[in-house]
Amino acid sequence: MLIMKFQINSFNLEVKKSLTKLVSSAIYSNLDKKRHEGINYKGKLFKECGFSAYHNMSSKEIIIKFHSLHDVDITALIKACLGKTFKIGDIFYSDTSVEVIEDTIDYENEVIVGECTSLVYKTIDTKRKFIFSDNPDFFEIIKRNILQKYVAINGNEYKGQLSIKVLKTISDKKCLYYGKYPYFGKKEIYMMKAEKEMLDLIVKSGFGSGNMKGFGLLSLVDVR
Repeated sequence: MLIMKFQINSFNLEVKKSLTKLVSSAIYSNLDKKRHEGINYKGKLFKECGFSAYHNMSSKEIIIKFHSLHDVDITALIKACLGKTFKIGDIFYSDTSVEVIEDTIDYENEVIVGECTSLVYKTIDTKRKFIFSDNPDFFEIIKRNILQKYVAINGNEYKGQLSIKVLKTISDKKCLYYGKYPYFGKKEIYMMKAEKEMLDLIVKSGFGSGNMKGFGLLSLVDVR
């Protein structure tokens, strides 16, 4: 995982409804265009990377966490940050720091992952209905999404075990904006059990929907 921090000396812009979209654009502009296009599988587009972003008001920092199935993406963003070519819209920042956290999965076991703001929804009559982990449909949709992403990226079906459960809810329903549109999810910690290749895919490419809209980024918390 790559962690990018941008120090903002003078911050007068209201970014609550625009930050994730600005960050998404900044990331895509520094990666291969294939990352933006995604991988099409049965009419659905799956991304091979994901991020989270927030503005820390007290420290005057924009903090971005990014993960990808491709190490070359991490390298590209590090170069962009250090070379001052990573532009978050018109926001000016005076200092930048980058940190890489190694969390490659080299085992087959249960893992605890979080803190993840997951996004799951159904579209009913062109309207989004957001689904949360207290609804049984949540895990059905999440698993179907993961299995489809696996096929899209690897070209074959996953045959191993896959179990997911919530260990702890960090926050109740949370609203994140992508542009002017609100999306709702809960920040939670999960326990997952799957084969190494599946765990690696989930952790590095994101969980649920909206991975390149600021949702579903996972980090390893513990191994069982």
